[in-house]
Amino acid sequence: MSSKSRIIIVILILLLIATVAAWVWFYGNQLNQNDTENNSIDSPTLTPTPTLQQSTSTPTITPTETESPNDNGVVKEFTITNDANAFTPDTITVNQGDTVRVTFQSVGNIHTFTLPEFNADTGNVNPGDSETVEFIADSQGEFEFYCAIHRSMGMTGTLIVN
Repeated sequence: MSSKSRIIIVILILLLIATVAAWVWFYGNQLNQNDTENNSIDSPTLTPTPTLQQSTSTPTITPTETESPNDNGVVKEFTITNDANAFTPDTITVNQGDTVRVTFQSVGNIHTFTLPEFNADTGNVNPGDSETVEFIADSQGEFEFYCAIHRSMGMTGTLIVN
């Protein structure tokens, strides 16, 4: 191969690298700009509620558990929130036959509370919003609940039915 051919090949490779780098830089800036715009336009403001504790950094929602009797046994109510991509609390325990009512309050991003064994799914919950699911814990064991969006990032928890 002649030196002129080598020079042309090197120039073509450098042009290809420069084109790919420019595309990555441009596309990355577009994604960051869209994220910034979406967060500034679409992010609702959290309104304090009795279970919301605000600090100067990240809002924290205190999980609650209550029990009340009904015709089918006990109703156990839980308020679950998230801290980044983790549920708080990440473990809840009930007895077989209990009616379980979970109110999921999303903070920071869109999340879900999904527990397929009991057909419980909030669907997408926007930041600052909450959704409630209710089911009867009719099977004993340990069952994983998760965020359908962030499950691969470890956003999971455990329901223990005694």
